[in-house]
Amino acid sequence: MRKLNSYLKTIPTDKYPPIIQQAIRDIRYITETQREAEQDNLEREGWRFIALVIDRCSLIVFIFLTIIGSCITLLSAPSIRNKADPIEQLYSHHYNAHPNDNNKIHLPTKPFNCQEVKKRMHEILHDHLHNEQYDLNRCNFLAKNLSNIIKDSLKMLGYERYKFIIQIVIVQQNDESFKMTSR
Repeated sequence: MRKLNSYLKTIPTDKYPPIIQQAIRDIRYITETQREAEQDNLEREGWRFIALVIDRCSLIVFIFLTIIGSCITLLSAPSIRNKADPIEQLYSHHYNAHPNDNNKIHLPTKPFNCQEVKKRMHEILHDHLHNEQYDLNRCNFLAKNLSNIIKDSLKMLGYERYKFIIQIVIVQQNDESFKMTSR
């Protein structure tokens, strides 16, 4: 291509007819365009090679840092051979038992009786709700009041070491839908 371009530059175009002069100019233009395209391709290939080298270098650095980080993590982890003092156990294994002043285990005096609690709750609910009609504003207060009454009544039954959680749900059922208030 270079030989053709240098040869075309040495040809005098004045002695040829205008059509051939135009053809020589077109050939010169095409060869010049191809030469510029080759230079652009060489420059692109150079930048592509530089990008490839930078990519490979960053990959090597990443792998190196990952390996070093993994080694540091593994070396800083506790070994099986490291013996630490055992953690002092603050709580006994028995949920219902606790030591008293003489380090003897004290069991609750009264075991929990579900039937007694259920009976007491039904009595309270029947006493307070047997004549009530559903009223959205009143039921909110009623649910809160009933939960406090039931909680206090269950505490008076004398169960030690039990925590009572009371949930009251008051529902009005009309046709296929219902309204609900809870506390």
